[in-house]
Amino acid sequence: MDRAIVLFSGGVDSTALLAYYVKTFGGHVTALSVNYVQRHAVELEAARHIARRFDVEQYEISLEALSPFLGGSALTDPAIDVPLAPYSPDVIDAMTVPARNGLFVMLAASIGLSMPFDKDGDTLYVAIGAHAGDGAVGYADCSSRFCELLSRTMLEIDRRDVILDAPFIKLTKAMIVQRAVTLDAPLELTWSCYQGSAAQCGRCATCRERRKAFIEAGVTDRTAYLE
Repeated sequence: MDRAIVLFSGGVDSTALLAYYVKTFGGHVTALSVNYVQRHAVELEAARHIARRFDVEQYEISLEALSPFLGGSALTDPAIDVPLAPYSPDVIDAMTVPARNGLFVMLAASIGLSMPFDKDGDTLYVAIGAHAGDGAVGYADCSSRFCELLSRTMLEIDRRDVILDAPFIKLTKAMIVQRAVTLDAPLELTWSCYQGSAAQCGRCATCRERRKAFIEAGVTDRTAYLE
């Protein structure tokens, strides 16, 4: 039986992605969440709740041993403030964790390939929730080119077929919200904010993007923002 391992942060995109795979994939689906010492570790709790809602197997992997090498980003270094402004080159630079998605994808592939396969002809799908908006604002490791090039590499890492799947790569965030609704994804449980607050701030770039997406999608946003 084919297998899929879905990179799952507990945010809107990855929750829609998990819902998509659970509802449409004919094989076995596993969610993979990564603790990379992010200041918004509350997203991991959201991921646990959502995985339980979907009744899927979830792995949570810690990269704490790599924390000395994951600095220089507001997402991992508490000494750097999270910018409270819309996306811009400076905001992207402040929030980029170098090579994060490449690291996560290869980690997912390694874990997925360690799982038992029924037969040699089975395929492992590594699913990532990258979308058109991420690439447009400047996240290089979310672009369609990044996914295309990494997909070619994935074909060479094992004798079994390994496919990198980014089904939302041409969709906007608003389109993903609409897709999530059709898939009955629990968007009210998702976490987007990059702050480590008790509630989503409503002011950081990802909160702004989240709010805008719900408005453009015509979907009620049940998120309780601080501002």
